[in-house]
Amino acid sequence: MKFSCEGNEIPGAEAGDVIVKIGVKKHKLFNRQGADLVIEKDITLKQALLGFNFQLKHLDGKDITISSVVGECTASGAIKVVKGKGLPFFRNTMSYGNLVIKFTVKFPGPSEITEDMRTALAKVIASNSRYCQAQTPRQSRRARSTWSS
Repeated sequence: MKFSCEGNEIPGAEAGDVIVKIGVKKHKLFNRQGADLVIEKDITLKQALLGFNFQLKHLDGKDITISSVVGECTASGAIKVVKGKGLPFFRNTMSYGNLVIKFTVKFPGPSEITEDMRTALAKVIASNSRYCQAQTPRQSRRARSTWSS
């Protein structure tokens, strides 16, 4: 920002300009997209299939509980939106953007699954082909699932 002729004044000389540079420091958890706050959250395969519940400390210091809907599976790349938990809009501080959560499902490594576990999983999946209906990232973005905290 430049403020012309707002600098120090000395007798017999024209006042200089004041130049102000503003930088935005990156936050370790939140990214800003307009008035929306975006986070990326890793969840385990178990959490993706059976549900999750976690606490999130908002920028205002309040804790927000984020939970999946019972029976809903969360696909890697799924996006969930918590309405009104973003930043205030510029020149409309009574309205807030959204909190956008992007999920990544972390799968167990090959050494973490025993042969007994593989057999049990194969039986469950084979006996119930509609075990759960995970939304693809495209469906998730289209639906823009909305949660409240």
